[in-house]
Amino acid sequence: ESGLATDDGGFVLVDKFLRSVSHREVFAAGDTASMTDDPRPKSGVFAVRQGPYLSKNLRHAVADEALETYRPQRRFLSLISTGGPNAIASRGGWTFEGPAIWRWKDRIDRERIPPDPRHDGSENESANRPAGSE
Repeated sequence: ESGLATDDGGFVLVDKFLRSVSHREVFAAGDTASMTDDPRPKSGVFAVRQGPYLSKNLRHAVADEALETYRPQRRFLSLISTGGPNAIASRGGWTFEGPAIWRWKDRIDRERIPPDPRHDGSENESANRPAGSE
């Protein structure tokens, strides 16, 4: 065991600076963390927005500077792939589903996640592996 304080689901409990509540030298964000002051659901939208704060606060911590407070948004859009070319979109009281939502989610994901230079997009993954890595 790491000894880190966690919630009932085993996620690292963090404060408003994304710093562990039990180990001030440890930071966590995204799906690995649960905020004690303002719990949020596990969602990529929060992980993406926490990233810049995590990066800044790691640098601030090393330089012994004041940390920046992360304040999660109250309203957010959830886009959930349901397998194949289908997805569900939900925000507030509305929900839509279908292939158009999947294409929307796919476009957003591709814009936010840089391509892996080791993967050329072909179906034959083994051709993209270095020799001897099978």
